[in-house]
Amino acid sequence: RQGKTVDEIAGIRNLTAGTIKQHLARWIAKGEIDVRSVLPAETIEAVTAFMEETKIVAVGAIRSGLGNKYDYSDIRMIASNVLKMRD
Repeated sequence: RQGKTVDEIAGIRNLTAGTIKQHLARWIAKGEIDVRSVLPAETIEAVTAFMEETKIVAVGAIRSGLGNKYDYSDIRMIASNVLKMRD
């Protein structure tokens, strides 16, 4: 929330970027963080469109369906947002 990147936060806290992204996904699902403040719009739009078109919610299947172009953790954050919006 201080404008730092995932890698910067990971370095400060001595954690992996994956761990930080897991925490972010949890906060995105709760509505505490906006996914757009963490990921580029193009990534969010591509994953969201794929999920809406296919109704697939499994992270591995989304990644595979998009040609392995996106990081698992990024997909997880976007999926958290999409599923939150459906509720």
